[in-house]
Amino acid sequence: MMSIRTRCNVLENSNSENGQNIVCRQKVRINVRGEKFETYEHTLSRFPRTLLGSQTKRSRFYNPTRREYYFDRDKAVFNSILFYYQSNGILSKPETVSYETFESELKFFQLDGYYEDSDEELDYQLAEAARRMAAESYPCLRKVRRIRRNVWRFFEQPITPAERTYTRFSLILTVLSMVSLCLETLPTVKQSHLQIQRGNATTEEITVDYEIVWSAIEVVFTIWFTVEFLLRFLCTPRFTQFVLSFNTLVDITALSPLYVKIIVQSVTDQKASSIVPYPLLRILRLVRLLKLKRYSVSIRLLFETIIDSREHMSLFVLCIVFNTVLFSSFVYFSEGEGESSQFTSIPDTFWFTIITLSSVGYGDYVPTSAVGKLVGTFCCIGGTVAMFCFTPVLFTEFRKSWQRYYAEMLEIKAQRGEDAREDDQVHYRSQTVRLRCQDEVSQALLERANVHG
Repeated sequence: MMSIRTRCNVLENSNSENGQNIVCRQKVRINVRGEKFETYEHTLSRFPRTLLGSQTKRSRFYNPTRREYYFDRDKAVFNSILFYYQSNGILSKPETVSYETFESELKFFQLDGYYEDSDEELDYQLAEAARRMAAESYPCLRKVRRIRRNVWRFFEQPITPAERTYTRFSLILTVLSMVSLCLETLPTVKQSHLQIQRGNATTEEITVDYEIVWSAIEVVFTIWFTVEFLLRFLCTPRFTQFVLSFNTLVDITALSPLYVKIIVQSVTDQKASSIVPYPLLRILRLVRLLKLKRYSVSIRLLFETIIDSREHMSLFVLCIVFNTVLFSSFVYFSEGEGESSQFTSIPDTFWFTIITLSSVGYGDYVPTSAVGKLVGTFCCIGGTVAMFCFTPVLFTEFRKSWQRYYAEMLEIKAQRGEDAREDDQVHYRSQTVRLRCQDEVSQALLERANVHG
């Protein structure tokens, strides 16, 4: 009986036996702590039991956005590991790397006998290989997979004019939903009676239930965003990563107010406002502002800039806290303790120090003594200097984020071109097979007609 490993190898090599050699010539991009490497699929497939040699094993390290595999491992050792594949088995330890680190990297990448294949993992690889063969064999499955890929790209990677138009339209709807939330709080809109003047003395009063109007508008917005969320969920390439992502949390939170109201009213037969605080539901709707990060490139880059500069941001916050406590203490003691002073305590002086550091200066609390005014002057100058020192950091990080985004767009366009060519080749092969079958059937019918004739 054929063993599990033999069947797995047969299924993994079935694509090349069927003429799918284009897969072996594909480039594989690997990112090891910022240093990028490129090699070919057939180079890694020389050792199919290793981590890099098996597509199933290395798939969990794949970044679909950047089209690369990312490993947080030692870069010096990875040069030797990549050379192991390129030289067909030659392995050498770098002189600058200890034996413990080198052995740890070999165990991680499963080289030189460090295989961790269990029967369950081999069965999983066998099932994955069979699934890939089925997807390649049946045109309907291949078409469904292509549709899911195109729908996911339509939402997540807007490049074409149609995709960008949809993104702008969703951006406008998000802004309008926030505008409707703001208009609901107007006192004039809350009135349920309108008076219409007819002629000189005739007036007509119309009763309008604005709660129903705003509820209908909110239903329209919620339905639109729900359909979009469901399409993203059905077409995502990685369900676990999608469910645990920040964007999914934002979508669920923003959609929850309407569904919470429906569930509460259907279960308790009471208004949702009597059980769930209505201001809480409105606050949850404010989470839609975070959806702008998905539709606007500038807001997305702003978020990435803040995340990338978190170390400098923490230093800036620490500097502000230190200056706040220091200057608040100086102002409090320079103004003198007692009921006659505006600053009754050091925590109460924090307000004056913070608005002075930020150069806002409301003027509701001001020092009156000469020493207090001098301290307030240094406080204002210190806040200006801190802002000036931190602004170039944000500008540098924003430029890096923009360059990274531009490079990603170039990679996405290049990858779409490769996928389009591959789809054309698959379509050409399927059309050729279909025409060949039609010719064989026509020839058989013709021979049968000649025999009976």
